[in-house]
Amino acid sequence: MSHQDTAEAVVGFTSLGSIDNALHYTQRLKTHFGKRVSAYHLVAVPKYTMMYAQTEGHLISKRPTELAFWEIKGSQGRPFTTVNTAIRYVLNRGTRAQQPVIRKNADEALHILCA
Repeated sequence: MSHQDTAEAVVGFTSLGSIDNALHYTQRLKTHFGKRVSAYHLVAVPKYTMMYAQTEGHLISKRPTELAFWEIKGSQGRPFTTVNTAIRYVLNRGTRAQQPVIRKNADEALHILCA
């Protein structure tokens, strides 16, 4: 693997809180350490053109293209997202929830996230 096949990306973000499986939003306590940083080691992975049989759906051929995409190598660390993505997630899960407490948690989380 050549040096052009690897890269490093550093992402900085401020953690505002977390959302659990019941869509309950917990605001992060204010501390002196506001911004967090995560470093990722990336590796170029070849992209393939794949052809499937129309009727059976099984793979007929798989050929590498001249293109590649970046993939995180090793641990991705703790998951995080943007506020907009969190809003979409809570909206999607909250509208499909059967339990009233989850719908209530979703409404409360959206009220906070959209403020």
